[in-house]
Amino acid sequence: IEHVVAPDALLCSNTSTLPITALAEGVERQADFIGLHFFSPVDKMPLVEIIRGGRTGEEALARAFDLVRQIGKTPIVVNDSRGFFT
Repeated sequence: IEHVVAPDALLCSNTSTLPITALAEGVERQADFIGLHFFSPVDKMPLVEIIRGGRTGEEALARAFDLVRQIGKTPIVVNDSRGFFT
């Protein structure tokens, strides 16, 4: 995916079950890979899980946090573990 997005783009997955660390193994820019899990229904649920993978960088984490706030949602940073919200 890195060859079709801007070099400074966050690489995100909305998964609610797959490990972010494992998904990040499929990209070169693992420091920019992060999970953003929007709860359903998205228009009614304020929480967004931000899942930091094993190689997610501090900058990506901060940018994801800011992005979630900018769209009017409440970010919660969670561990990369089964079911998240841990």
